[in-house]
Amino acid sequence: NCSINFCKNGGTCVAGLESYNCDCIPGFKGRLCELACKKLPQSCTRLYSETKSFPVWEGGVCHYLYRRVYKVHQDICYKESCESTVTNKALSRKQINRH
Repeated sequence: NCSINFCKNGGTCVAGLESYNCDCIPGFKGRLCELACKKLPQSCTRLYSETKSFPVWEGGVCHYLYRRVYKVHQDICYKESCESTVTNKALSRKQINRH
């Protein structure tokens, strides 16, 4: 039931058959959009592979040998970090009202 919008942080209530979900704006997640999330850069190592061909002359005929080459690159990866935007007082008040 979306008569009261419980969604936080600009989330939009979407009614289901017996419940509701929150459609969160970018940067927020969680059932009620109560989690503020951001992507944090961190260094990481990536393994790349490629196939290289090498010409080989044998008896006047050119043959190609194929070999897989692996390379390790330092890169920047992103880790998602989420923190609750709901205070403990607001959460406990909500739990009390449910009982």
